[in-house]
Amino acid sequence: MESEYNVYAYEKNQVTLYAVQGESESRTEIFNIIEKSGVVISTSNANVTNKMLDLTGYTADLFAIYNQEMIASCQGNITNAAKGQVKFTLTADFMSVSGKLTCVIMLKKGSSNLRIVGITLDVQPVLIDSAKENTVKIYKNSAWSTGVQVYDNEEVYILGNTESLIFTLKNGDTDILQKTLTSSDYDEDTNAYILSLTSSETNVSVGTYYYNIKLRRADSELEPVIPKSEFIITEG
Repeated sequence: MESEYNVYAYEKNQVTLYAVQGESESRTEIFNIIEKSGVVISTSNANVTNKMLDLTGYTADLFAIYNQEMIASCQGNITNAAKGQVKFTLTADFMSVSGKLTCVIMLKKGSSNLRIVGITLDVQPVLIDSAKENTVKIYKNSAWSTGVQVYDNEEVYILGNTESLIFTLKNGDTDILQKTLTSSDYDEDTNAYILSLTSSETNVSVGTYYYNIKLRRADSELEPVIPKSEFIITEG
């Protein structure tokens, strides 16, 4: 999904981008960088227009700062240098936490270092956790991932080699998607099993679906981890 914004190189900006926690490579932000606003062309029928910053020879990077620490960065693609246009695709690091992140565009050319501020990334929280609220809300046609934790007597449960977690997405009583998580999906940093959906897997009609997650032990029936819960898909 692409969103486009006008930002000023030398004036104050108040731009807010939106994303959902756990997403990755699903949002592309296009910035048109204005060098000077309200330039008047000297004719009898003068038009007020913006002078765009010529990005010829520049490199562009986008940084995200959270709690005064830089947590994410990505390199931009200058798609139209003469019109000051640069494009960034947000990596998973940008959506690793929920909350409001401060973003900075850094433009470099030789010894020149220009920083564009006044940009906020508002990341909406979406976590699947058997000890927390289980409703999931994501955008249609967006790649998405999250961590799933299983608890046993208030301790995080680690799957054995023959065990797995089964995620099932339902439309009413009809199964429309199923994913299996095994020990290979375990992430030590988050102490969770990573559940990921591709953009094609979330390219379904907007609406409210339902999901559950169950634990499959060796030679035993499925045990509920997360009971039937809402899975809401909205327009991006």
